[in-house]
Amino acid sequence: RMSEKSSGSKARHPPTRVWRLLFLHPVRLINTLLAEHASPRSLGLAGAFGAFAGALPILGLHTVIVYFGAQRLQLNRLLALGTNQLGFPPVVPALCIEVGYYLRHGTWLTEISLRTLGREAPQRFWEWLLGSLVIGPVLAVAVGGAIWLLATVVQRRPSLGGGSCA
Repeated sequence: RMSEKSSGSKARHPPTRVWRLLFLHPVRLINTLLAEHASPRSLGLAGAFGAFAGALPILGLHTVIVYFGAQRLQLNRLLALGTNQLGFPPVVPALCIEVGYYLRHGTWLTEISLRTLGREAPQRFWEWLLGSLVIGPVLAVAVGGAIWLLATVVQRRPSLGGGSCA
Protein backbone atom coordinates (compact mmCIF):
# COMPACT_ATOMS: atom_id res chain seq x y z
CA ARG A 1 0.00 0.00 0.00
CA MET A 2 2.79 2.38 0.82
CA SER A 3 4.43 1.80 -2.58
CA GLU A 4 1.15 2.57 -4.39
CA LYS A 5 0.84 5.86 -2.54
CA SER A 6 4.44 6.87 -3.19
CA SER A 7 4.32 5.90 -6.88
CA GLY A 8 1.04 7.78 -7.29
CA SER A 9 2.47 10.91 -5.71
CA LYS A 10 5.54 10.75 -7.98
CA ALA A 11 3.32 10.68 -11.06
CA ARG A 12 1.40 13.73 -9.88
CA HIS A 13 4.37 15.61 -8.40
CA PRO A 14 5.32 17.90 -11.33
CA PRO A 15 1.79 19.24 -12.02
CA THR A 16 1.13 19.59 -8.29
CA ARG A 17 4.38 21.51 -7.90
CA VAL A 18 3.48 23.83 -10.78
CA TRP A 19 0.01 24.53 -9.36
CA ARG A 20 1.44 25.11 -5.90
CA LEU A 21 4.01 27.53 -7.32
CA LEU A 22 1.36 29.24 -9.42
CA PHE A 23 -0.93 29.99 -6.50
CA LEU A 24 1.52 30.32 -3.61
CA HIS A 25 4.66 31.69 -5.27
CA PRO A 26 3.83 33.12 -8.72
CA VAL A 27 7.05 35.15 -8.90
CA ARG A 28 9.13 32.03 -8.23
CA LEU A 29 7.23 30.19 -11.01
CA ILE A 30 7.90 33.03 -13.47
CA ASN A 31 11.60 33.04 -12.52
CA THR A 32 11.72 29.26 -13.01
CA LEU A 33 10.07 29.52 -16.42
CA LEU A 34 12.36 32.36 -17.47
CA ALA A 35 15.46 30.42 -16.40
CA GLU A 36 14.53 27.23 -18.29
CA HIS A 37 16.50 26.75 -21.49
CA ALA A 38 18.08 30.18 -21.06
CA SER A 39 21.05 30.07 -23.43
CA PRO A 40 20.99 32.89 -26.01
CA ARG A 41 20.47 30.31 -28.77
CA SER A 42 17.55 28.66 -27.00
CA LEU A 43 15.96 32.01 -26.13
CA GLY A 44 16.30 33.18 -29.73
CA LEU A 45 14.71 29.97 -31.03
CA ALA A 46 11.86 30.28 -28.52
CA GLY A 47 11.21 33.86 -29.63
CA ALA A 48 11.36 32.87 -33.30
CA PHE A 49 8.99 29.95 -32.76
CA GLY A 50 6.47 32.10 -30.91
CA ALA A 51 6.62 34.90 -33.49
CA PHE A 52 6.20 32.49 -36.40
CA ALA A 53 3.24 30.74 -34.78
CA GLY A 54 1.67 34.11 -33.96
CA ALA A 55 1.49 34.96 -37.67
CA LEU A 56 -0.38 31.76 -38.59
CA PRO A 57 -4.18 31.86 -39.00
CA ILE A 58 -4.93 29.29 -36.29
CA LEU A 59 -7.60 31.29 -34.53
CA GLY A 60 -8.08 30.36 -30.89
CA LEU A 61 -5.29 27.77 -30.88
CA HIS A 62 -2.15 29.92 -30.75
CA THR A 63 -1.55 29.59 -27.02
CA VAL A 64 -2.06 25.83 -26.91
CA ILE A 65 0.07 25.16 -29.99
CA VAL A 66 2.87 27.47 -28.86
CA TYR A 67 2.92 26.09 -25.31
CA PHE A 68 3.03 22.43 -26.32
CA GLY A 69 5.29 23.10 -29.30
CA ALA A 70 7.82 24.94 -27.14
CA GLN A 71 7.64 22.18 -24.54
CA ARG A 72 8.16 19.51 -27.21
CA LEU A 73 11.07 21.41 -28.77
CA GLN A 74 12.50 22.11 -25.28
CA LEU A 75 12.32 25.88 -25.70
CA ASN A 76 11.52 28.54 -23.13
CA ARG A 77 7.73 28.35 -22.95
CA LEU A 78 7.19 31.76 -21.34
CA LEU A 79 9.24 33.57 -23.98
CA ALA A 80 7.56 31.66 -26.81
CA LEU A 81 4.13 32.56 -25.43
CA GLY A 82 5.17 36.19 -25.05
CA THR A 83 6.46 36.57 -28.60
CA ASN A 84 3.40 34.76 -29.90
CA GLN A 85 1.42 37.85 -28.93
CA LEU A 86 3.20 39.85 -31.65
CA GLY A 87 0.77 38.27 -34.09
CA PHE A 88 -2.22 39.78 -32.31
CA PRO A 89 -4.63 41.58 -34.68
CA PRO A 90 -4.79 43.89 -36.51
CA VAL A 91 -1.20 44.58 -37.62
CA VAL A 92 0.32 41.17 -38.42
CA PRO A 93 -2.85 39.55 -39.80
CA ALA A 94 -3.51 42.62 -41.97
CA LEU A 95 0.06 42.53 -43.25
CA CYS A 96 -0.26 38.79 -43.97
CA ILE A 97 -3.52 39.35 -45.85
CA GLU A 98 -1.95 42.15 -47.90
CA VAL A 99 1.05 40.01 -48.84
CA GLY A 100 -1.19 37.01 -49.59
CA TYR A 101 -3.47 39.15 -51.75
CA TYR A 102 -0.44 40.48 -53.61
CA LEU A 103 0.89 36.96 -54.18
CA ARG A 104 -2.49 35.80 -55.52
CA HIS A 105 -3.44 38.82 -57.65
CA GLY A 106 -0.25 40.80 -58.31
CA THR A 107 -1.73 43.98 -56.83
CA TRP A 108 -2.27 45.27 -53.31
CA LEU A 109 -5.64 45.04 -51.57
CA THR A 110 -6.77 48.66 -51.43
CA GLU A 111 -10.48 48.30 -50.66
CA ILE A 112 -11.01 47.71 -47.00
CA SER A 113 -14.71 47.63 -46.26
CA LEU A 114 -17.32 45.46 -44.62
CA ARG A 115 -17.63 43.56 -47.91
CA THR A 116 -13.92 42.72 -48.12
CA LEU A 117 -13.76 41.71 -44.48
CA GLY A 118 -17.12 40.00 -44.14
CA ARG A 119 -18.50 38.48 -47.32
CA GLU A 120 -15.10 37.72 -48.77
CA ALA A 121 -13.78 36.17 -45.54
CA PRO A 122 -12.93 32.78 -47.10
CA GLN A 123 -10.70 34.47 -49.71
CA ARG A 124 -9.11 36.63 -47.02
CA PHE A 125 -8.42 33.50 -44.93
CA TRP A 126 -6.46 31.87 -47.78
CA GLU A 127 -4.61 35.12 -48.35
CA TRP A 128 -3.83 35.28 -44.63
CA LEU A 129 -2.48 31.71 -44.75
CA LEU A 130 -0.41 32.39 -47.86
CA GLY A 131 0.89 35.70 -46.49
CA SER A 132 1.72 34.16 -43.12
CA LEU A 133 4.06 31.73 -44.87
CA VAL A 134 6.05 34.78 -46.00
CA ILE A 135 5.60 37.15 -43.04
CA GLY A 136 5.94 34.40 -40.39
CA PRO A 137 9.54 33.41 -41.24
CA VAL A 138 10.57 37.06 -41.69
CA LEU A 139 9.08 37.93 -38.31
CA ALA A 140 10.67 34.83 -36.75
CA VAL A 141 14.15 35.72 -38.01
CA ALA A 142 13.80 39.35 -36.89
CA VAL A 143 12.42 38.55 -33.41
CA GLY A 144 14.64 35.51 -32.83
CA GLY A 145 17.73 37.42 -33.95
CA ALA A 146 16.92 40.41 -31.75
CA ILE A 147 16.33 38.18 -28.70
CA TRP A 148 19.49 36.18 -29.37
CA LEU A 149 21.53 39.40 -29.66
CA LEU A 150 19.99 40.89 -26.51
CA ALA A 151 20.49 37.65 -24.53
CA THR A 152 24.10 37.42 -25.69
CA VAL A 153 24.83 41.00 -24.61
CA VAL A 154 23.06 40.58 -21.25
CA GLN A 155 24.78 37.29 -20.43
CA ARG A 156 28.24 38.68 -21.28
CA ARG A 157 27.74 41.84 -19.21
CA PRO A 158 29.51 41.71 -15.83
CA SER A 159 27.37 41.46 -12.71
CA LEU A 160 26.29 44.79 -11.21
CA GLY A 161 26.36 43.43 -7.64
CA GLY A 162 29.40 45.15 -6.10
CA GLY A 163 30.06 48.20 -8.28
CA SER A 164 29.66 51.82 -7.26
CA CYS A 165 27.26 54.29 -8.87
CA ALA A 166 29.88 56.97 -9.59
